[in-house]
Amino acid sequence: MTDKERIEIRKLRAQGIMPTKISKITGIKLETIKSYFKRHKNMMPKSIKCLNCGKTLTTTKGKKNKKFCCDKCRNQYWNSHLDQVNKQAYYKLVCEHCGKEFLSYGNKRRKFCSRECYKKSLRKIQI
Repeated sequence: MTDKERIEIRKLRAQGIMPTKISKITGIKLETIKSYFKRHKNMMPKSIKCLNCGKTLTTTKGKKNKKFCCDKCRNQYWNSHLDQVNKQAYYKLVCEHCGKEFLSYGNKRRKFCSRECYKKSLRKIQI
């Protein structure tokens, strides 16, 4: 690692950027950056800032670092950064009533494509 890279890493870390993102920005391997921080303990700041409002957050040793100061800030941030949301929980399912294929987000146990199909299936059972 060159001196220029070390300076860049220190500058990014001082801004509160985590090692994973530093790795992506600089192109240096994540393991290299982590080992650099282990050797230089003073590089890991004791506090980071809320991504939404900038309020200083304190970290607890042994726990995952927080990104937001409260639920309100978390919701505001993700609602304004929808392009960064990683939506991987889409499931392709088949409606039990009409047989139509539909996408369900976050629920792979869904049985019906709509409330109408659910209601119609209830009426069939009662007859």
